[in-house]
Amino acid sequence: MMFGDVDTLQKFRFLFFISLRDSREQTHVTQMIKTQLIYKIYAEDEWESAYKLVLKIMKNVMYLVVQDGLDEWPGEEVLPSMDGIPKDHCIVLTTTRPWKLADERIRNSRIDILFDLEGISDPKEFNEKILRCLLDESNDIKKA
Repeated sequence: MMFGDVDTLQKFRFLFFISLRDSREQTHVTQMIKTQLIYKIYAEDEWESAYKLVLKIMKNVMYLVVQDGLDEWPGEEVLPSMDGIPKDHCIVLTTTRPWKLADERIRNSRIDILFDLEGISDPKEFNEKILRCLLDESNDIKKA
């Protein structure tokens, strides 16, 4: 079966998947990208140039940051910091268990879209609808 909304996926030039469980001592997204992606993919002598490339990507192309497991991240801050990262080309998707949202430090003003998953019968269809709603602000997720 073919994915029907290739145009939606093509808007994202990069996806950065961050496991918050594996970033217990870090507070900034770019540091997490360094340790979880750059340090594991590149040789040590290429780390600095790879990091510069990531920063250039973040300034120039559409990308998605998936922050997985907010409930498993014991950071002092309520959310990992995106300070200094241009947000013009970025969509952040953060996963967590519902009880974490009861943390009074998480302000509604920092959440654009909130949805509760109770089970997914068709993961491909679900992903297509979510991506379409994230990229088209006029599309209501409830109608998708």
